[in-house]
Amino acid sequence: MNYITKEGEEAIRQFKYKGGDLSISYKYIWSHLAEKVLLVIPDTWAPNTITLIGFFTHVIGTIILASFTPFNKPAPSWALFLYGLSVFIYQTLDNVDGKQARKLHNSTPLGMIMDHGCDALGLLFLSVGLCRVLCYDNFEMVLTIFTIGVSFSFYISAWCQYYSDGLMILGKFNAVDDGIPVVWMCAIVTSVLGQKMWLTPVHLFGSTWLLNDLFARSIIGMGMGKNLVT
Repeated sequence: MNYITKEGEEAIRQFKYKGGDLSISYKYIWSHLAEKVLLVIPDTWAPNTITLIGFFTHVIGTIILASFTPFNKPAPSWALFLYGLSVFIYQTLDNVDGKQARKLHNSTPLGMIMDHGCDALGLLFLSVGLCRVLCYDNFEMVLTIFTIGVSFSFYISAWCQYYSDGLMILGKFNAVDDGIPVVWMCAIVTSVLGQKMWLTPVHLFGSTWLLNDLFARSIIGMGMGKNLVT
């Protein structure tokens, strides 16, 4: 069975990624960090290899975190820290692979498919890891909401790229450069302060919320809202 038509095959060969990143944090922090890392990466490493290393580091960190104790019980501090570190490595190498491709003049449609494919799969692991960090009782429901929320944002971005002749521009504040750091920072801070902090009651607008609920609703609301507006 052919999943891609002849026209589709030709379109893939002719595809050229056109994009940019207007993010303030990328301009002043993440881009410079990626360039420093690029200095120690050999030219023999293909960009797709860098993409896969970052992705599987993230996957392994998530599996380790999810393997200890039930989701509504505190996880070991070292597992929380390791998860945060794995997401940080994933984010950094996700920036490095594109720079390596441009450095080697090796940008290809396959590279974009690999990069965005790993990003799409990584959304599930980000959702699982964040649910574990926030120490939720109703894990299944929250994971479903998280996954739908982040997948919706990713789909809207890809949909816009499809109808803009391959153009993808990340805004001054976006989920890639600003949302992912929130995840690994939360994990590292939680590894120090403990997961009980997320179960702290917060009185707001006449209602009482747990801090993890308030945090999650804010993140999902801002992320989905920004995509709907832009």
